[in-house]
Amino acid sequence: MARFAYTAMSMDGRPLSGETEAADENGVASELGARGLILVEAKRLGEAGAAGLFARRADPRAVTAFLGELSLMLKSGLTIDEALLLASEDLKGGLRDIVRTLRADVLAGQSFVQALQRHPGTFPAEIVAMARVAEATGHLDRVLAVVVAQRQRGHILADKVTGALRYPAFLLLAAASVLVFFLVHVVPQFAGLIGDSGQTPGSMVATVLALSAWMAENSDLLGGGAILVLSGGLLAARVKAIRDGFVRSATRLPLISGIWRLRRTALFTTNLGTLLSQGVPLVEALKVLESVVGVDGEALVAAVGDDVRRGGRLSEALGRVDLLPDVAARMLRIGEETGELATVASEAGALYEKKLTERLDRVGALVGPIAIIVIAVVIGGLMVTIMSALMSVNQLVS
Repeated sequence: MARFAYTAMSMDGRPLSGETEAADENGVASELGARGLILVEAKRLGEAGAAGLFARRADPRAVTAFLGELSLMLKSGLTIDEALLLASEDLKGGLRDIVRTLRADVLAGQSFVQALQRHPGTFPAEIVAMARVAEATGHLDRVLAVVVAQRQRGHILADKVTGALRYPAFLLLAAASVLVFFLVHVVPQFAGLIGDSGQTPGSMVATVLALSAWMAENSDLLGGGAILVLSGGLLAARVKAIRDGFVRSATRLPLISGIWRLRRTALFTTNLGTLLSQGVPLVEALKVLESVVGVDGEALVAAVGDDVRRGGRLSEALGRVDLLPDVAARMLRIGEETGELATVASEAGALYEKKLTERLDRVGALVGPIAIIVIAVVIGGLMVTIMSALMSVNQLVS
């Protein structure tokens, strides 16, 4: 089976696009025909080809907003196909096409869960699991409202993490830019004066002058290399294997590892509480959480899920892996023993979200001044080096 990106047309003439799996283009046409669609074009997608690299992805925040609107429409009494049609009119880009495809699948006789499962890149496993529960209970609007609230908390959590790192990253980028400007445009102004003095510069001055001369002579090469590195990094970030490897390496760094562990704990406990409170079985909830906690915790959650699937207790399975801090594991054990696992997991999630926020505040308050001190030492050291050489030249002339 291969994966195809297709463009199709509904019976009323509206264009639709999406992705599906089939043996060949004829299989795509047959599948779309069974859904009442006419195939216009189908392109085979490679695992890491250009189509996969440049494929349009729906913004997770836009997906959250769409689910919120869908919940309100269903609560007001609209049917699922009416709500999907109305919601798609306000959407843009790839998400609009995906929602239209959802509606076409529902009208073709598929369940809402089956339609969602065809777009795993847009609607992850936790949404599908919650929708499956909603189909069984008949309360899709309520379940979607819970999903939206949980995803909004996740967005806020992600903003806190990126916000804590954005300021130091900006400082370091600004320092690198100033350093390059100083070496390429400022130092060469004094190189001739120091060289004409006939005095042999010290090792530090000679090193700075040599580096400045090399950068000035190869400025075009450096600029082109910077563009290539940036472009390659952006493309590599769209390849899952490379992206996952980078995340695993970054999360082992001393400063980041503690923050990432708190984040993983908050995500695991909060989502576990949400899934269990909506009636998702524990085994299925753990399977869903494999894709929620991140690449560094995926294998650990899978091991916990295997133990529980074989009849083991959650608390015992968590004790065999280094997934959660001791406090969180003890809280879940108490919740399991008292029959209040969903409630306790949600409380643990709120606790660790608070701990994560406090840790990020402390790190932000510490990293900013340290970055400024490092920048001042580097730039100031270069300035002192050059000025010392100039003063030596001035004394020689005097």
